Amino acid sequence: MVGVKIALATALLTLGFFNSRRVEALREDPDGPLLALRRFTEVEIGLGITTLLATASLISVPPAVDLRQDRLSLGELAEGIVPPYTAEDIAWSEFNHHWAGVFVLAIGLLALVERAFGARWARSWPLLFAALAVFLLIRSDPEAWPMGDISFWASFREPEVAQHRVFMAIITAFAFFEWSVRTGRAKSPRAALVMPLFCALGGAILLTHSHALGNVKWELEIEYTHAPLALVGVAAGWSRWLEVRLPGTAAARRASWIWPSAFTVVGLLLLLYREA
Repeated sequence: MVGVKIALATALLTLGFFNSRRVEALREDPDGPLLALRRFTEVEIGLGITTLLATASLISVPPAVDLRQDRLSLGELAEGIVPPYTAEDIAWSEFNHHWAGVFVLAIGLLALVERAFGARWARSWPLLFAALAVFLLIRSDPEAWPMGDISFWASFREPEVAQHRVFMAIITAFAFFEWSVRTGRAKSPRAALVMPLFCALGGAILLTHSHALGNVKWELEIEYTHAPLALVGVAAGWSRWLEVRLPGTAAARRASWIWPSAFTVVGLLLLLYREA
């Protein structure tokens, strides 16, 4: 978490440096362009809020000096440790992560194809999020419908399963909403802001999410896999925000390459995911 805070603080300092230069330029020329300063300040505020959330998560954990038992060594981190699950549970989880990586990697690559070649057929990449939601519906909770013995309606009595179903519904709604934006069916300019906010918020939530597994080493190893995913998700969200908020500018053109590349990186990280 300290490493994550350093990464976020570095991004904030970088944005602050360039924004301060824009302010100095406006002092010399009050009639100069103000739009870029406003939009990059929006991103700086968003990253600042994410940093505060990371700070809150950090102070909720006891200092490492107080955790003298079950510390994770560098060797264990490199080689992996035996998690408190069965081999079947590990295989099931890794299978789910890897196939989720296939979907997200395809999303990133299609978005890059759309950006590079303007391919109209590639604009439907958001629908892959709906396909991912269907995959998660089938695979995320093996004890519940459609693979387990618990019926569809009875499964909502389990809090964890109910949360998963709600998340899948949100992902499906997001998929069709963003598809309508990419294909021009959604006419409001504000509709394009849903995706970057969704990605930035998702990254922040993943960043602050904790796993109470009763095993300090295993919890830390999970955090090492989730922290990069969260940071890349935050980068994807705010780069897409700049693309939407600064149309026709050089900053928007650069940002339009960052967020699909970030999706591609997330897909690769999920493909390489290991639990043991």
